[in-house]
Amino acid sequence: MAKQKTRWVCQNCGSVQVKWMGRCPDCNEWNTLAEEQEAPEPTRSAHNTWI
Repeated sequence: MAKQKTRWVCQNCGSVQVKWMGRCPDCNEWNTLAEEQEAPEPTRSAHNTWI
């Protein structure tokens, strides 16, 4: 199973960052980034691909 990726989403402007920052680089507001887990991409099973 793949490791889940974490992303940080600004609660003010919706900007997405890959790491936490104290201030959003897009709207310059402080302490607005909230941690979210990205949904893992579904994996294809080898026996289902030919159907």
